[in-house]
Amino acid sequence: MGDTTIINAKGNVSFAKDQARIASNEIREIVALLKAGPHDPNSKEWSNAILEKLGNAQQALLELQGGLFDLQDEKRTLKDTIAALEEKLRIKENVEYIKPGYWTVDGDKKDGPFCQRCYDADGKLIRLQGGKFDRWRCEQCNKTFYGPNYSHPKPRTLEVKW
Repeated sequence: MGDTTIINAKGNVSFAKDQARIASNEIREIVALLKAGPHDPNSKEWSNAILEKLGNAQQALLELQGGLFDLQDEKRTLKDTIAALEEKLRIKENVEYIKPGYWTVDGDKKDGPFCQRCYDADGKLIRLQGGKFDRWRCEQCNKTFYGPNYSHPKPRTLEVKW
């Protein structure tokens, strides 16, 4: 979500207010025409004026309805963005670095390890694979991490018999 979304929302609110104002003014003018009544009962001018005002009011109301639908979509988008940011914040509050990577800690529950590079660079919790000899690998960025208990695997010796 950026400034553009907020600017669009403000623009749509302003547009909706303008359309509501236009519709309201047209309806007031229709009411005034109806109260005044026709000067000449056979005049089409009076009925045409009312029909024109009704058409203008209807158009403004349709545009207002479209603007309200746009606002609903933007509201939904903003709610989704807020929920995603709250989830990111919740995760960030529970992430700790414990060699060889990041872990999520929630009370007694500890989950991980997650790639240090992926989390630091991209904010993504990518689970490290492996763990044998406390050696871990990230399948996303192909980095290898070594835990505090890492020990080089013992070299294999080939016994050659002559």
